[in-house]
Amino acid sequence: MSVMKLLKGTKITVERYLGETVLPFLNQIGERRFIVEQDIWVEAEQYKNRYIAIYQAREFLEGKRLQRIRKEIISFPRMRRILMLQGRKSVEIVSKDPILYSGEVAIMDYVLEGCKYFILTEQELKQLEEENLNLKPEKIVESLKQAGADMLAGEFLKFTFVWKDGEEFSVVYPLCVRDLLHHGESSIAKVVFEGDEAQGIKFLSGWTAGHLNPIHHKRIKLVQTENGANAYLMPNKNWADEIKFHSNWQEMFDEKSQDVIKRNVCKECSRIIVNSYDINGNVMKERIVYYTHNQTAFKEILKR
Repeated sequence: MSVMKLLKGTKITVERYLGETVLPFLNQIGERRFIVEQDIWVEAEQYKNRYIAIYQAREFLEGKRLQRIRKEIISFPRMRRILMLQGRKSVEIVSKDPILYSGEVAIMDYVLEGCKYFILTEQELKQLEEENLNLKPEKIVESLKQAGADMLAGEFLKFTFVWKDGEEFSVVYPLCVRDLLHHGESSIAKVVFEGDEAQGIKFLSGWTAGHLNPIHHKRIKLVQTENGANAYLMPNKNWADEIKFHSNWQEMFDEKSQDVIKRNVCKECSRIIVNSYDINGNVMKERIVYYTHNQTAFKEILKR
């Protein structure tokens, strides 16, 4: 398949498939016969003078260049939600990537037989993001810290973003506070085990082995430090929508970090719940809840 230009007035035969973005530019003149009503770019599968399929089309705009590198395809679930609430319509493109002009981005909608995308300019995307800057992530971090998020007991921190309609998005971080290799009395015998993801760890201290179920061994990660190696238990992959393998949860709110959660996520959600879990995945009794309507965080005690 390749992107090509079709001129206004061109008569074509399409044998198999016409994408939904192609139809508005064509006028049918017979069985599988069409005439092009304006200059367009198309992505097509062609055999001699016939088109097997035309998957997508874009209006030809004089002086505007198509993107050569397909790097502006974005998976941005919360922006997708904003666009849907605004009534924007996505288009289905049953091929690899949408045709984009320079300065445009494509926000993924969902995957079915093909993909659906919202097409918008970089300026539109920037404006939509700027309209959702009322809540500053650094203020959220400050509020969570003041409420005691850094002081919660346990091995893992889970952040759950909750929207008014009940939809949730969650991220879990290991706290990396318990070194499984050296925690406990050194006089207690070492315990050997095997694990595909154990990265060469030969043993746990006897104290740790007595408190760690062997079924968790494959979740152990070896971390090299200046003083040697430490071993930590990573979160269970089923605990959250995203699993992180480092302890710095604040990077989730840092725009310079790859872990950043977009500001519109913080604005749209009604609250952020911070739970901590012990080494076996049991939720601890204290948690922090941040409420976006008054931008404050409180510590709560869970009822048993």
